[in-house]
Amino acid sequence: MSLAAVEMVLSESLFSTGHVLSAGDLAEDVLAAVLARLRRMPFPEYPMWAGEAVSPVRWYAAPGLLVRIDGPAPQALLWASGQDERDLGLISEVLPDYW
Repeated sequence: MSLAAVEMVLSESLFSTGHVLSAGDLAEDVLAAVLARLRRMPFPEYPMWAGEAVSPVRWYAAPGLLVRIDGPAPQALLWASGQDERDLGLISEVLPDYW
């Protein structure tokens, strides 16, 4: 129960900053390049309510940046939220064609 509550708070935090970007259908190499710049948060993988194709949900972070990745490549969906637009630069450097 407590981990589910943490995941709900993280999800709400992700979309509440006003500085949110998303990208979908990430190729394996693109997703690997993003993950190389982030730290995996110590939470289990969660099933996504929308179905198995967009599961699991995984959380990552970097200073000033919160990232959620739904599902596996090449159908992975990435959500990134930063405290300001500069924080999102870390992700947009790797994904210039997606933003």
